[in-house]
Amino acid sequence: MESFKTHTEKGKVEILLKDHSKYLAHSPNELLSDHMKLVSHYFLDLVDVHGIEPVIDNLLVKLCGQSKTVAEFAKHLFWETILYHDFGKVNENFQRIKMENKQFPLPKSNQINTEHSLLSAYIFLCFQISKGHQHTQNPDEQQILMNLMFAFAHNIIRHHSSHLDDFSAKQTFKRYSESLCLELEYYLECYNQEFLPQFVKAIPQIRNFFEFKELKFEWFLLIRLNFSLLTAADYYATSHYCNKWKNHYQEFGELSSDLKERHFQNLKTTHLHNKALYENHNDFHNQPLEQLQEKSNNNLNKLRSKMAAEVIANVRQHNSERLFYIEAPTGGGKTNMAFIATQELLHANQELNKVFYVFPFTTLITQTQKAAQETLGLKPDEWIELHGRASWKQKEAKEEDKDGLYGEDRMDDIHNLFVNYPYTFLSHVRFFDILKANDKSSIYLMHRLANSVVVIDEVQAYNPELWDKMAYLLKEYAETLNIRFIVMSATLPKIGDLAEAHFRSLIPDAIESYFTNPNFADRVSFSNELLQRKIPHKEEREDYIEWLAKTIHEKSEHYRKSNGSVRTIVEFIYKKSTTEFASLAERIFEGYQILVLSGTILEPQRKNIINSLKNQQNKDQNVLLITTQVVEAGVDIDMDLGFKNRSIIDSEEQLAGRVNRNVNKSGCTVYLFDLDDASVIYGKDRRFKEWKAGLEIDYFEILRTKRFDRLYDKVKSYLEATNMETQMKGTLLHFRDSLVGQLNFPEIDKEFKLIDQSNTSVFVPLDLDMWVWNEQNKKEQIFTDQQIQFLQSFGVEIINEKLSGEDIFDLYKRLILEQMEDFGAKKQNLKILQSIMGMFTFSLFSESKVLTELRNGGNSEQLGYMYLVSHREVYSLKHGLEIRKMNELNFI
Repeated sequence: MESFKTHTEKGKVEILLKDHSKYLAHSPNELLSDHMKLVSHYFLDLVDVHGIEPVIDNLLVKLCGQSKTVAEFAKHLFWETILYHDFGKVNENFQRIKMENKQFPLPKSNQINTEHSLLSAYIFLCFQISKGHQHTQNPDEQQILMNLMFAFAHNIIRHHSSHLDDFSAKQTFKRYSESLCLELEYYLECYNQEFLPQFVKAIPQIRNFFEFKELKFEWFLLIRLNFSLLTAADYYATSHYCNKWKNHYQEFGELSSDLKERHFQNLKTTHLHNKALYENHNDFHNQPLEQLQEKSNNNLNKLRSKMAAEVIANVRQHNSERLFYIEAPTGGGKTNMAFIATQELLHANQELNKVFYVFPFTTLITQTQKAAQETLGLKPDEWIELHGRASWKQKEAKEEDKDGLYGEDRMDDIHNLFVNYPYTFLSHVRFFDILKANDKSSIYLMHRLANSVVVIDEVQAYNPELWDKMAYLLKEYAETLNIRFIVMSATLPKIGDLAEAHFRSLIPDAIESYFTNPNFADRVSFSNELLQRKIPHKEEREDYIEWLAKTIHEKSEHYRKSNGSVRTIVEFIYKKSTTEFASLAERIFEGYQILVLSGTILEPQRKNIINSLKNQQNKDQNVLLITTQVVEAGVDIDMDLGFKNRSIIDSEEQLAGRVNRNVNKSGCTVYLFDLDDASVIYGKDRRFKEWKAGLEIDYFEILRTKRFDRLYDKVKSYLEATNMETQMKGTLLHFRDSLVGQLNFPEIDKEFKLIDQSNTSVFVPLDLDMWVWNEQNKKEQIFTDQQIQFLQSFGVEIINEKLSGEDIFDLYKRLILEQMEDFGAKKQNLKILQSIMGMFTFSLFSESKVLTELRNGGNSEQLGYMYLVSHREVYSLKHGLEIRKMNELNFI
């Protein structure tokens, strides 16, 4: 096929547009032809940097039934969507009113007023339909081209909108009435292009000419990719003009060959474990497992090396494949294996040039990013975090300017908006939005996924009802955008079976070879002893909690007397139970350091707790950690005993992963108990239903043998059975055929919701220390230098090394409510501030009883937050939201 560069040379606006020197694209004086030169430049840059042209060529060949002529014209359509997207700015009303261009007469009455997108799409359709009939007489091929024309015209119409709407409803084209088209026909004469009048007159009936039904995934991807490149190139070009850049933007955040080599060498040399692994990986790979059965720290390290050596061998053998599993036991070094697999894939496939690490928990994002810095030697301008608490990323230090921004060129806005960093560590919600959401801000990033490596961790945390759709999306994206996906977990559901997606296991037979090895299997034992006492009735609850506290104290003391000290973790389902237990523990656990880690604990206190537990100076201290399920995955701590309210099997295993993490202790046990009924939270979870329906008797056997596939197979069987009913909403077939196959973008987004319940952010206006204690018991800044400089530029004072939450919220209200001419400056200021505000906030389910009672207690919702006016009465930094005190104050 002809290259996009050739297409751009043929279609220059100054040649196509008559009197091109009088039309403006942006005020005060950017010519439309100059804007289109910039858009073309950035489009070609994005396509080149991300290796997208071969991707588009392959997609078009698939769509066009192998017809070279049709595929060539389809590629021409793809490019001309970019070229034509602003052709409607010839509208004299747009020029006179929006551009204040005095070369045009006073505004005239027309049906589109100052609009340009609808007119641009009309001009595109008229000229393309006139050309398209020459390329094929085959009815099927003609239908393909018509569908492409209207899909791309739809992108032109929506390129200034916040969302892509539903193609199948054809609402977008309803405005093309005969009277409007008669009026718009005049604008075709502004261009040096031929058109056939019979096709132009047919435009009012265009909705009869296209049909988006039972389309393959390639359509969905091609249209979103076109929209992504169109809107991104347009944004870069507009920023170039508005910010008066002297040179073209060039920092697209791709991995060069030199960067890849440096990171790979760092991986192989930074840590002694990896150095020995790469020097002797064949020896580790070939070592017989029977020699590693005895429990010892030495054998544990050899097992870790053997698993990592298997990863190296299997990646090297199968590096052209695109879907991989890493299934490894807790304590096996899964994060390091992901680094190894990623670097091996980058090394073997030169076209791969970005890496995304995806997690369901903020803690894991931050932990992995820090580990990547240490292991791969990532520099600050080579990585970015994307989640609610992440700070605004700045590539290099710049001086403050009068708007509170940093650097006159405002490059950081582009760096952050388009995530122009080689390594991105992000939340699962943000990542899957890039794959399926219909909002522009998500689709902006889609082109960056081409030729990347994506690691998706803790996949068991996702709603099982989405496993099949997730596997389907990963399979299709891997194939079409040349992505390598690595899906991993210690409790790994084999999701590929649900969508006929073949995943290559990088540690084959992991359960039989490693999970059952005594160094992993005997690390922790599970006990049902406390389950003999059943879920208490309401009137029995207080007695049950006292019995539970005394029992846990007794078992902790027994362990302490045998081992010198004890670190006990107790996990509850509800925050209320955490609070009730903590109040009793203060009396019963004399001499223990009592720590509370629930979802209402603020981030600085969470860091203090985790760092204290990891601090070697505190290793002989008796600790009681009382927590909710926020601790299950991603919290890198090592406890001796665990006690957990029973919920679902893989959740129990995740908690066990925080006990005897380094396999260097004996007698470590996780005791399950029944205080709160798990069905209230997990009743709709398919794993919970399958356990209750037939696996309850095998519960502890599954935990002992690590055969989680016995549970997951039942879940998958259910999903496969429901998928036989093609019209049933929520099934994979409905998602694939009725939504993706009909380009119903809003419903695709709604049907794939990782988190069903909406959350409300609660802002706690207390005073926070500017630092926390790190693992070495040294002070570590909570806020970055950039954030501190930002606050000082707005007059926020730091008094006695504390930051006032009241001052932060006052600044937030001021920034929200004040009028600024520079909208970009306001947006960036708010993003920087919101990362600071994240340190003062926690989340509650919007429909929760606790949130309702907080409202009733005089706390107000302001500008998107619940402002905790009553924090002095019901909140403490140590315990979080204290529901017991809310009871005393008659909140509940």
